Amino acid sequence: MPELTEDTGTDFSSLQSAEAYRLYFSLLTDVGKKLLALYAAEDQSGNYESKVIAGFLDKFLYTVHVLLLKFTHSPAHNRQLWIDLSESGFPNHAEFARLETDMLTRDSQLLDIPTETLLKLALLDHMFAKHEESADLLWQLSERAYLDGLDPTRLFLAYTGGELLRQTDTKTTRAYTYSWACLDFETNRPYLHVMGFEQDKDTDPLEDSPTLFRQFLKVVRAEGSRIPDMQILGASIDEALTAIHPKIIKRVSIGPLYSPLLLNGDTDETEKYACTLLSHYSHRTSDFMLTLTTEVLFSESQKPTRGIFSSKRVMEIFHIPFTDEEAFRRRASMVRTNIMLPHVVNQHLTAEDAKVLIPAGARIVTYDEEGDVHGSA
Repeated sequence: MPELTEDTGTDFSSLQSAEAYRLYFSLLTDVGKKLLALYAAEDQSGNYESKVIAGFLDKFLYTVHVLLLKFTHSPAHNRQLWIDLSESGFPNHAEFARLETDMLTRDSQLLDIPTETLLKLALLDHMFAKHEESADLLWQLSERAYLDGLDPTRLFLAYTGGELLRQTDTKTTRAYTYSWACLDFETNRPYLHVMGFEQDKDTDPLEDSPTLFRQFLKVVRAEGSRIPDMQILGASIDEALTAIHPKIIKRVSIGPLYSPLLLNGDTDETEKYACTLLSHYSHRTSDFMLTLTTEVLFSESQKPTRGIFSSKRVMEIFHIPFTDEEAFRRRASMVRTNIMLPHVVNQHLTAEDAKVLIPAGARIVTYDEEGDVHGSA
């Protein structure tokens, strides 16, 4: 299998050619489609969380398509896509942040590029005259398509807000769910979140108060754009919003992604081991091994508290089990890990292979040569 990246001696690597970009984005598309199939199956059974996660995965797939338009035909000196090969396999966080910058300057950039119709006519004329495609015209066409595709409602950005949904109320509180996603700055992995929380009824409903809702969104974005331990995430939101009480937070981490296409000189031993098996037993360059980690934090009680300069309020006490080593380490209530890999590779896993590649307690999800996914999230 061809290696796409150059060894830069760092955790980040760039792609080497237009073909490398095509193969890499084909890999990301394949990963996204298989994850979408995994969660879409549960969505059809009425699982709300799976529906939310499937929605973010759909945005991820669309964003991969948009980035493909941006980079594939770009001149070599303009290609700046960096891939994080350190426990990630996904584009650097900055690439997703640049999407927001390009959205701000989109209209002015489009003014500098001829219309799609004119570019296609010029491309035909060039092909008839030179019997070859024009690299410059292809670049301009793809650049225009990229800019036209910058739809903020469809993109997976460095931070992507989701939906606020009102649930069943109690006598004293209103119940809600809210979801968001982010591309973490440190790990360069996608993280998807669903939070169930309550709001005190002595304040205006979030959906009826633009001021309270903006404050809520500001806090969630500030705390949820980074990936602290789950207990810190819940406590930070709880402390920042007096009338809001997080009851359960679910976070899904996607990655690391291992593929022989992404090997370079700084690859760690686990990745080398995984890619050796993939190269030996699988028959497609797009085959991969992917880790999915789901962390859940839930409140087990509340306690009254009073600060030096604040009035009395209640704070959530989150369940952190001392008997679950992994959950305790992550400061979560529970942790579940899934490993997705080709069915043919799973068939040949030995006990020694599993010891290296499959964390204790992890479940295996496989996909076959037809692309069908077997297992549950």
